[in-house]
Amino acid sequence: MDKYKPYLFGFASALIICLILFSVSINLYGFPHIVLALIGLYFTAKLFSSKRIIWKAISTLLFLIHLYFLLFGIFGFMILTGYYFN
Repeated sequence: MDKYKPYLFGFASALIICLILFSVSINLYGFPHIVLALIGLYFTAKLFSSKRIIWKAISTLLFLIHLYFLLFGIFGFMILTGYYFN
């Protein structure tokens, strides 16, 4: 099972990116992005603990994508609640 853990964590992280993009397509901004990005960061951290260098490179890329969506979700939540414009 340890042999397939990087595949599972990578697939879960990529699936969460697809869920975030789906939530953008149905105009659901803010809080769902924050939650999904935090879950994605967890799976990416698990993927980074792999021994092979290719998984570390993939997890670094996924980490940056999830971090972008996390910041996007925070700013989207601030705009939706009116905090950003007051």
